Amino acid sequence: MITLKEYCFLVLLCILFSCRKDSVETTITNPNIDPKRLVETTVSGLVLDEQGFPIQDAKVTVGAIYSSSTVTDQNGYFKFTGFATKENGVIKIEKEQFFTSYVNISTNAKDTSRVKVLLRNLGSGTQIRGIEGGKVEVKNFGSVEFEPESFLDSEGKIYKGQVKVFFRGIDPFDQNLAKYIPAEMLSINANQDVQRLQSYGMVDVIIKAENDQELTLQKQAKLEIQVPQQQINSAPSSMPLWYLNDSSGFWVEEGRAFLEGNKYIGYVNHFTPWNCDTIVNSFIVEGNIHVGTYHPEVELIYEDEVFGTKSILYPNTSGYFSYRIQSGGYGKLKIINDCDEIILQKEIPTVNARLNLGVLNLDEKYFSKISGTIVDCGFEPIKKGYVMIKLNDNAIPIFISGDQNGKFDAVVSNCHGFDNAYLIAYDALNNKQSKIIEFNSSDQLDFGLIRACDQSYSEGIYMFFEDGSHKILEPAVVDLIVKADSLNRREVFNIYAVDSDGQGGIAHYNVQLFRTRISANIFSAWDLSWTVNASNNFPYCNLIQNNSRFQILSLSEIKGEFVNILIKDASLNCGVINQNEIKKNVNISIKAKIN
Repeated sequence: MITLKEYCFLVLLCILFSCRKDSVETTITNPNIDPKRLVETTVSGLVLDEQGFPIQDAKVTVGAIYSSSTVTDQNGYFKFTGFATKENGVIKIEKEQFFTSYVNISTNAKDTSRVKVLLRNLGSGTQIRGIEGGKVEVKNFGSVEFEPESFLDSEGKIYKGQVKVFFRGIDPFDQNLAKYIPAEMLSINANQDVQRLQSYGMVDVIIKAENDQELTLQKQAKLEIQVPQQQINSAPSSMPLWYLNDSSGFWVEEGRAFLEGNKYIGYVNHFTPWNCDTIVNSFIVEGNIHVGTYHPEVELIYEDEVFGTKSILYPNTSGYFSYRIQSGGYGKLKIINDCDEIILQKEIPTVNARLNLGVLNLDEKYFSKISGTIVDCGFEPIKKGYVMIKLNDNAIPIFISGDQNGKFDAVVSNCHGFDNAYLIAYDALNNKQSKIIEFNSSDQLDFGLIRACDQSYSEGIYMFFEDGSHKILEPAVVDLIVKADSLNRREVFNIYAVDSDGQGGIAHYNVQLFRTRISANIFSAWDLSWTVNASNNFPYCNLIQNNSRFQILSLSEIKGEFVNILIKDASLNCGVINQNEIKKNVNISIKAKIN
């Protein structure tokens, strides 16, 4: 039973989420969780199939009390925010024709968790008749056996037709286990203490009707889970069965399995991933990854030399990572960059308490700084965008999110030099992307403005106006309206340079019309200052006045009338990404209105 206060809290959160204009959907799934245990958390990641190809339109859900969900884009990429419990966050990734996967994340309102997930294909499955039941077996992993008339359809009626059974075993010693394992091997007891589990075998089963609707069980199914060869000598005669709670991300004990030969046998009445586990002592290892002031996206691999297990984890956007390790073991924590190089190793001894490794500083020689701003067709910053970088055609892509102003500033692995890297910028809200921008390690990696736009501009220098219109600057007069009062008023306008590839740069021009107060009611003559705020790197724009001064053509002391100023015989020189300078001769006429 939830209290009125808690109910109001839930309603408020629903209202907040309903106001968002992104693709996140939110529903209440567990109203019995205390709202005080909730924290808003952001997660981004990449979803791939077993061959390493991106999976589009996979549904990604985060949260315990809320199911806040989004879908992956054409690159398999996603980023969104939802509510999860403070104790343990979990995201659920599901897609037709794939087994569902679950990943634990650290819940922190300030930082973004980063994950990479492999989804396992369902395959064709095995068909049995619902009215007869039957047994489905997978070599080296085990089997599942159903009694006659075991299945119920979505209306709760006995289903007697053809049943498609999808069965896959999971080897605890699989080197890719950590990339598609259904969540970490964690459980929680009645005292809310988190415990580490040691697996002696795991299976995942899905049952569907002919029309692909999922079925449920009205009779228990018999599970046989084969014990890995490495553990057969230490396997106890019986152990608990555990299933994964897909709301909390924790494994829950239900039933018991008994060892017969090299298989554990038990009975279950529902299907999520099932596991034969024992509770083991554990400790948390944590730390922070730094490259100077940056926190790169790297892969952390822990290989336990005693138990033979392998774990993979990723630091969040502040570089923080934490992982629960089985006590009694010994191993090394390896930090791997995007070039599959081990750039740092750290020995992890067994301790009885939390082990904080502190700041792990990575050598800057392995990384290159990359920056830029993602803008739309009108050169306005994109609030929800990212860039995808591939160091070569076979590399797993690197994703860097832009901030609310479209800016990104990060470090990426340089692989000791690369010749055929490329970058694409994406507008996640409007589903648009930039052209492919090729670069190599010797290039300047400040990309300036990157237009995620399907509209092309020819090479030239443009002026863009507030209504989104634009015109190319030719040797002609460009009229600007600069508001001014009797003392001091500043206005800003922008000039852009666009190269033949459609990319460009921006220079901000601050125009100040002023006169100084000489005494109480006496002012100096009107004057004008012109300040350029532009990067020294490509792209840039500079106004060259050719030793001419601003000419004040007319002067008025009457409000509503104009002061006319002319910048005569100036030239505008803009360098762009291809490092060819575009030059235009311009006369700029400024009309300053007296307020």
